[in-house]
Amino acid sequence: KENVPLGNPVVVKEGEEPLPVEEWLSNLSNEMFSTLAAQLQGCYAQSEMDMQQFERYPSQLLCLSANIHFTFNVERYMSNGQLLQLKDDLRSQLSSMTSLSLDGALPQAKLKSLILDLIHNIAVLDDLLVQKVTRL
Repeated sequence: KENVPLGNPVVVKEGEEPLPVEEWLSNLSNEMFSTLAAQLQGCYAQSEMDMQQFERYPSQLLCLSANIHFTFNVERYMSNGQLLQLKDDLRSQLSSMTSLSLDGALPQAKLKSLILDLIHNIAVLDDLLVQKVTRL
């Protein structure tokens, strides 16, 4: 079970009068969006995954951030003709991640999600290399 605290409280009533449900649900939706967007920016801004980042952010944001980094790196490495180097880097990252031992169901689930995405990304690189893709 992951909890994502909202960045700002959502008002559901003014004084003793409750706000219309549609209004506070809309405010809640907007605040959820703002909170997740801000957290994604913070997560993405850190180029290396560390344990503090791992504990701070929800699994979906960790995976999304890692995949944005992957996409950026594919474009960068491809433009330099170094996709094989990126594949080696990702294999090294996979080796490091699979050797981690974490306590607790939530950290283990986050790690498994990241590992599965990383395995998929290595497979994508394999396809790009086999097809000799040199530009997107």
